[in-house]
Amino acid sequence: MWKRARVPKSGDIEDEKLKKTMDKIDECIRLKHEGELDTNMLEEDLLSYALQKSEHSGRVRAVGSYITPSVFFKYPKERRQHMRKDEMKNTEMHKVIEEYANIVKNLQERVSQLEAEKEKDKDTEEKGSCSIKQPCLWMDEETDKDKNNVDEVVLIDKVDAVKGVARSLEFTSPPQKAANHKVVNESKVKCFDSLHTSLKMLCRYVDKHLTNGEGIFVQFDFDIFGKPFELYVHADDIVDFCELEPISGNCIVVYMWHLYKKLKNSSVSHRFCFVDPFDVSYVNKYKHDARTLALANRLENISPGQLVICPCNIKDHWILTVLDPHKEIIYHFDSLGECMFDNTWKTIVNTAIYMFNAKLQKRGKKQITWELMKCPIQPDFKQCGFFLLRFMKDIIENTIESGSCSLRLLDNQTYDRKDIDEVRVEWASMLMENI
Repeated sequence: MWKRARVPKSGDIEDEKLKKTMDKIDECIRLKHEGELDTNMLEEDLLSYALQKSEHSGRVRAVGSYITPSVFFKYPKERRQHMRKDEMKNTEMHKVIEEYANIVKNLQERVSQLEAEKEKDKDTEEKGSCSIKQPCLWMDEETDKDKNNVDEVVLIDKVDAVKGVARSLEFTSPPQKAANHKVVNESKVKCFDSLHTSLKMLCRYVDKHLTNGEGIFVQFDFDIFGKPFELYVHADDIVDFCELEPISGNCIVVYMWHLYKKLKNSSVSHRFCFVDPFDVSYVNKYKHDARTLALANRLENISPGQLVICPCNIKDHWILTVLDPHKEIIYHFDSLGECMFDNTWKTIVNTAIYMFNAKLQKRGKKQITWELMKCPIQPDFKQCGFFLLRFMKDIIENTIESGSCSLRLLDNQTYDRKDIDEVRVEWASMLMENI
């Protein structure tokens, strides 16, 4: 978009400086795709890197109005502040490492000096009287009190000691933690013994490999959200999932990936389309215009009869919205019933449908139909995310099995622990495939 805005209608760019800048942008994109360039996405993207100008504090270049750095880079303000602190810590850590390197260098020089002194002492002894027996280095102290022997042993001990310290400093560096991810140990998963085998295996992996903020990398097909998408599932995501605590968007997206794979291998893959929940969910100080635009963009290529699966978090509560844009009908699933119905979300979805109609040059209805669907009710305030996963599972798997989609199948149903555990096991197995 930045490049297009600077190309005249004729298509000819006469400004040599601008040509060089555009060439540099193309080169940065190539290096990024080949894995040779790693920009700090917290503060800059490829464009700001190529321009050698820091990103604007209130917006992101070339992505449209109302798109702030926190929205575009998916880092809330609090997280950015923490990560900046961690960057400062990393700077201090580099200073410490440099000090260690200087110490190692000095110690290595001292080792060389002591070894030279040792060789010098040996040469001196070898030049002495041949009738004098050379001292044994490992002779018992009580049987040999020879001063030269003692001095030589002390010298060797000094050399070995200094060498040991030098090696210790040379190969040991301060441990580092990734920003905003708590350290997890085995005691974090309190219900470990009651977990299914696949969840236990995942917890063991967390205990062994994800102790310092590392994550399990998951890369998605372009088609699932109509864009490149990848993420890291961290230890705190997994622990909360195993403990039946409120789950993150990372957990939701991983299960959507599982359902997408099942759909892809079926004859009804054309019936559903998925929306990235990070694009449409509530974030503090996030303009709902950006959420509307993201949803409208996702609806652009929806064909008649295709349903749009859209999980959304509305202020710490997960709901499921299924859209039929061509019929202008919205199906609303909420495991808390109607008590959490969000008018802002309704406005966002309605506006996205109006934009969809305008794109098709279609007049559309005066009022979009919202159907509040009957569905199982969660037993506590923590399990909305798990019920959301089960809603999607039942809708999609029933469509695969029957060949037709029925959104009424959840009427008068209830979920017990076994129903939720089926989802948890599938989720854990899906995640283990990416390890």
